[in-house]
Amino acid sequence: MDDQLIVRRAFEDFKTNIAAFLDGQIRNSYVFGDDIISVYTRKGVHNINGAMLQCFDIGTITIADQYRSQGLGMRVINHMHTINPYRCTFIESLINEQLHQRLIRMGWKSVKDSVPPSVFKITPLPPPPI
Repeated sequence: MDDQLIVRRAFEDFKTNIAAFLDGQIRNSYVFGDDIISVYTRKGVHNINGAMLQCFDIGTITIADQYRSQGLGMRVINHMHTINPYRCTFIESLINEQLHQRLIRMGWKSVKDSVPPSVFKITPLPPPPI
């Protein structure tokens, strides 16, 4: 089986498992996509700009060695933010400075005084009905 098919299958498996996590009662868990993707995630609450917000937390993303540097980590982050049922996606303790800077360029905001840095992205509220 070629690498692209393996990665595609793992990502589809991850998407199914992360949806099941969000639908379930468990507040924190490792979510897997075959043996290629592992994400420690939480349904958390954080003080964001003075307001306590329910957040979808990304604690750790692990990609199997042979599949790194192929954009899979960003696909995971983007997918998790897209399906997030809460107002905020929170990525804690970024040890990869390149990833941190990339997320900032993509509109994520740094958490003040967080070492290592953490970032968040808030989904805007829909406009009020007219």
